Order: sequence, then structure tokens, then C-alpha cells
Amino acid sequence: MASQAPDPKTFKSWEDAFQYAIPAVRRMEQQLRNDISSNRERLRSMVGASYRDLLGTADSIVGMDDQIGLVEVHLSDLGKRCNTRLLEKSRSNLNSMNGLIGARDWERYAFASQLAVLRSCPEVLGRLLRKTESVLLAAKVLVISRLLYKKLSEYPQSPEYIDTIRIRLGKSRQKLLAHINGQLESSHLNSQELVEAMCAFSLATSSSATDVLRHFHHVRSGAISISTRDQDTQAARMLNGLRLWFHTLQETNTIFPQQLVQALLKLGSVPLFNDHEIGIIEEFDYDIHARWIGNDIKNFIPYIRHEDLQSSAAVEQLIAWAPKTLDILLQNFTQTLETIYDPRAIVQLRKECMNLWLCSHRLIAGVDRARVLDGLRDTFKSRLLGLAQARSQDLVSISRKITTLVKECVDGASNTPHSIWHAETASMDVLDGASDFIQAIQNGVHGTNDTTRSIVKTYHEWRITIDAYETLIKELRDAKWEFGLDDLEYEADLEGNLEDLLSKDDPDMLSKALSRYLVRSFNDLETSFDELAKSLRARSNDGPVAAFLLRVLRGIIQDLPKAYQGTGFASTVIVDLQSIISKSAVQSVMVEQGGSISKGSKRLKVPGRILWNGDPELPVLPSPWTIKSLRCLHLVMADIGSDLWTYTAVEQVKKRFRASLIEVLPLFVEADQGANGHDDNSLPTDVEEPKLIGSATNGDSSVNREIPISSRNDSKTQLLFDIAYLEEATSSSTRSDEPDVFDEYLGSVERETSLQTSSLMQVKKNSMEYWKRTSLLFGMLA
Repeated sequence: MASQAPDPKTFKSWEDAFQYAIPAVRRMEQQLRNDISSNRERLRSMVGASYRDLLGTADSIVGMDDQIGLVEVHLSDLGKRCNTRLLEKSRSNLNSMNGLIGARDWERYAFASQLAVLRSCPEVLGRLLRKTESVLLAAKVLVISRLLYKKLSEYPQSPEYIDTIRIRLGKSRQKLLAHINGQLESSHLNSQELVEAMCAFSLATSSSATDVLRHFHHVRSGAISISTRDQDTQAARMLNGLRLWFHTLQETNTIFPQQLVQALLKLGSVPLFNDHEIGIIEEFDYDIHARWIGNDIKNFIPYIRHEDLQSSAAVEQLIAWAPKTLDILLQNFTQTLETIYDPRAIVQLRKECMNLWLCSHRLIAGVDRARVLDGLRDTFKSRLLGLAQARSQDLVSISRKITTLVKECVDGASNTPHSIWHAETASMDVLDGASDFIQAIQNGVHGTNDTTRSIVKTYHEWRITIDAYETLIKELRDAKWEFGLDDLEYEADLEGNLEDLLSKDDPDMLSKALSRYLVRSFNDLETSFDELAKSLRARSNDGPVAAFLLRVLRGIIQDLPKAYQGTGFASTVIVDLQSIISKSAVQSVMVEQGGSISKGSKRLKVPGRILWNGDPELPVLPSPWTIKSLRCLHLVMADIGSDLWTYTAVEQVKKRFRASLIEVLPLFVEADQGANGHDDNSLPTDVEEPKLIGSATNGDSSVNREIPISSRNDSKTQLLFDIAYLEEATSSSTRSDEPDVFDEYLGSVERETSLQTSSLMQVKKNSMEYWKRTSLLFGMLA
């Protein structure tokens, strides 16, 4: 491959070109020659283009010279024609001609122009009001239209058309005044815009400055009243009403009388028709009709009384207006708050109103600031107190619902749910978290049904509302307010520190009131339960209803407010209801097992006599009627619900069961009360035909039976064991000063037996040991 040609740009002298080989030097030569040729062609084209541009420039210079010569000719001719004397002569001739021609038609032209301007006034007013342009300009147009109508109506042959225009102007005036009132009601206008609206009202109604102030206050009172009664946006309207009241106070002090008087003076210093804004109204064709409008209209200057309003008079009107409007404002606040049932919304609205007061009260003068603050605080406190009372009284609906269920004997008030071992529970679906199965297990354990859950759920929902209310009170205490340095100056007018008034006094008062309402509601609830318990005592077989009430009370007590936790709420009612269910349980046992207990305890033949042991032989097992009675009691208690049998309830069951046993067990009396040592209720002869000792004589069909002494002693010993066993099963760990009839009965049985003291102790020990072995069979009694 041939080597590349060297680059001449890198050479420092011509001698460097000959240091390469001849072929390389030849290639470099050829390259240089090609570059020279291309550069020559490029230079030739550049020179040609520059020459053509030079020729074009020369042509332009020649054309400009020709045009300048033509302009000089025209200017010379124009100068000759603008001779001053010639122009003055032309003007004089024109005026003479106009005077001769127009004198005859002046009145006709003036009438036509004035009628044309008057006819366009309603359209101008409509356009200005539709586009919400300057109301002051619209008022000026209205005044000019009145002047034109008055002048045209004085013509002897005025057309009837002007009466139609008068009616249209009357409607336009009403719209204008309504538009002005709308601007005066707004709290978004600055002082300059308000002053303009006031000047428009003064011009349209020929009112003085005092009348303007009075009208301004009247319009603002109506706006405040209407804004706070709007039901669509309650919170925003209430804030707008309060903000509008503050703005009215500030604007009255700012505008009246100085700014308004200056604006009225400026308005009365220039003729209305000569106003620049009037001249640019297209519908008036000012350039055409201005010359035909009479001087009395063109030079009309409105006279507005402005000196009748002094600073002291403005302050007096403000002091008279502010309290009345404040009362209306607070009254409307109260009515609006009555439609709000969310305490949080009221608290938020209270915060916004108080912040607005804190931002605005330093800018108002002539008004009792403490009265404003107290009025706002009392309004919100009154509504919050009403809501607190209503929330607390909702608890009454729960007691009414329970009373209705009990009095109407609704099934839900007496039915108990299925056991957790019920076949229906075992066959439930356990998919998707097994919620139904878990609920059924909980119902079985806690003894709740749909009715109980519904009532407890209603109570829990009520508790949530109370907790939310207490949380709001805490938020009121924790609220932070932005006070300025100037607020310290105004605290002397208040009955305390601003921070304490807003974040301490009000929450404390609400908290105390809520506690008071809750005390009243819970007392009423407890009274309702007490009355139900008393009504159940007079009825029979109301154990399930009492159990229902106990479960409802349990659900309520488990979620009591903090102030009521540990206060023993409804403790006496609970004891009464437990007494009812214990009475119902024992009665059921006595109905089912009373006969068996009476019969079994009087038998002379002792079951299990062969199992006796010891020396002497003593019983080690209770009689069947003993186990059956305890088993029956346990099952009845389980049917009522194992969740109800607290320590107090079990103690009551044991006490009633012991008393009921005494009524069916045999009685032991002294020997002189009967030939055989017992009366009608004492131990009878064996119902199972004991061994016959005597025989019949003299053909007597009666049979003499003698009871063996050993059988009588064995039956008494077994009865002693049974009573001792029942004593262990139904004994109470609490001591009572009252004498126990069951213990007395046990003592009477001990005296009836012929056992030694050691044997008596052994029988009691055997019964105690047997109870320890079998107590778990009767878990709720253990």
C-alpha cells in the first residue's frame, strides 16, 4: 500500500518537503495544485456576487433620489395652500352658512338627538349590568336619562314612546339598585370598590352620606341574616356571616365619613355629561349628539349632601347597629347549629370562628370585644352541651328496648344458645376463617344470642360516641391558638386569660356536664334494671329472663366509662338477678328430684351396705339420691348457662339448695313425741317390706311388723354420710352470723345415730375424701 502524502501545513520551511520520497513529494505537489485551482474558482465567484450587490445598491440610491424630489414638490404645494388668512376666511364662511341653514332646524335636531340618547339609555344600563361593569357609570347614565326624560316631557307634542322608555328606566333602576346592594353585601370588595358602590347608590337615590351609611348597615344586616340561614353550606355560611360582620365594622371605621365624603365631593365637581366614561359609550354617539344636547343637561352637576355625616355620628350609628346585628348573628348561629349533629364538625367550626375573631378583633373599634367572644363561646357551648345530653340520653333507648323485650316475653329474652357440643355447631362450615363457627363457639361459651348481641352492640356503639365526645374535649384542651402581642392588651377586658378561656374553661365545663349527664343516664339505667328485677321476683319461672338481663349487664359492665369502672354499678341488681336464677335452678331440681330425695332418704334398706368397711363398719359411698340430686343441680345450672355462675351466684344456689333439702329430708324428734320415737315425718317402715317379726292372731288380718334395730341404725348412719357429703358439696367459704339450718339438721342426725365420737369423725372424713374425689363431676359447685 502506497504511503500517504505529507501534510504541507506541518512544514516549518520549504526544505521539509524534500525530505520525503519522490512519489510522496509528487502526490503532495498534485494536491497543492488541486487546492490552488479550487481556491481560484471560489475567489472568482465571490467577486462576481459582490459586484452584483454593488449594482443593486446603486439602483436603489437613484430611486430614492427621485422620490425625495417628488416629496419636496408636494410639500411646497401644501405650504402654499395652508395660508393662515385663507383658512380663517374659510371658517368664517362655513359658520355663516351653518347659521343660516341650521337656525330653522335647531329645535328639531335637538329633540331628535335627545330622544335618541334617551332611547339608548335602557340598553346601556342593561349592558353595563350584564357585564358587571362600573355601577357608578350606570348610576350616571340613570341620572342623565332622568334629565332627558324631564326635558322631553316638557315639549308640547312629546311622543307617547317616552312613557314606554320611562317604564323601562324604572325597571333598570330597580336592577341597578339590586346590583348595588349585591356589591354592598359582598365581603370580597376592597374599600375603593365599596366607595364606588356607595356613590352609585347616593347618585341613583339622591341620598345623603348619612342615608348611605344607614342603607349600608341595613344591607349588611340582611346579608348576615341570610348567609347564616343557608342550609346547603352551613359551616361556610356561618363563617361568611361572622366575617361579614367583622368586615362591616372595619369598613365603617375606614370609609365613613372621610373616604365617602371625598368621593362625593369629587363626584359633584364635574358635569356628568362631560365625563370621559360617558363620552366613550358607543350607543350615545357622543360626537353626533353632544352638540344638540342642551346646556342645562351638559352642565348638570349633581348636588349630594355630605356635610351631614360627622365622625361622631358614624360611630354612634355603628355602636347602635353592631349589638343588634350580633344578636341576630348569634341567633342564626344557634338555629344553624341545631341542624348539625356531628360534634367534630361543630368543634372545627368553633375553631375557625375563634381564629377569625382572634384575627379581626384588634381591627374593630366601638364594640365590646368581650361580649362578642362570650357570645360565640356560649353559642357553641350550648350546642355541644345539647349534643352531650342527647348522646347520654341515648342510653335510655337501650333500657326501653330491654324493658319491652322482657314485658313482651320475646323469645330472644329467654332462649339460650346451643351448646358448643350441639350437632348443629359441629356441622358448621369452617371455610373462609370459620367466622360463623367461631361466633357459635363464643355464643355457647358466653351464653349470648342474637337479641343479647344486638343490645350489647347498641351499647358499644353508644360507648363509641361517648368516647369520641371525650376525645373531642381533649382536643379542645390541646388546641393551640395564635395570639398576637396586641391580644395581651385586650385581656384586661375579658374575665380571664384568652388561652384559659378557650382551652381550659370551656373543655372543663363540657367535661363536667358530660359526666353529670352520664351519671344521670347510668342511674336511670340501673333503676330500670332494678325495676325489672323486682318485677321478675313476683313472677314464676323467670330464670331465663333473669339470665338474659345478667348477660346484658355483663356486656355493659365490661365496657363502662372510665369514671364508672370499679364503682359497683348495678351490684345490687346483679345480686337480685342471681338470686332469681338460683331460685329457678333449685326449684327445677326440687320439681325433678324432690320426690326421689324424700323417698331415698327415708329408706331403711341401705344400698351398698356390703361395701362398708372399717371397725365398726362405716359407709364410704353416698346414696344414689345424693349423687342424682347434685347431678341434676349441675345440669340445671349448665342449662341456664355456665357463664352466669359467679362465686356469688354459686353461693346463693348452695344456700337455697340446702334450705330446700331440709324441707324434703326426714325430721327427727324426741322419743316422747311418738311410740316408735318418730312422728309422721320421721323414718317410716321400710317401703320394701322389711323382715316380718310378728304374726297374725285371733284371725286379725292386720300384720304387725317390727323393724330391726340394726337396719334403723344403718339407715341413720348412711343418712349421716349423705348429709355430710352434701354439706361438703354445698358448704360456703364465707362465714355468716346467722344460724345454718342445714348444720343443725346434721347435728340432729348425729344425735340420732348410736355412733361413737370417733366413728362420727370417721364418717365426716370419709364424706370429705369422697367429695374431693368426685367434686370435678360437679364443676360449677366445686
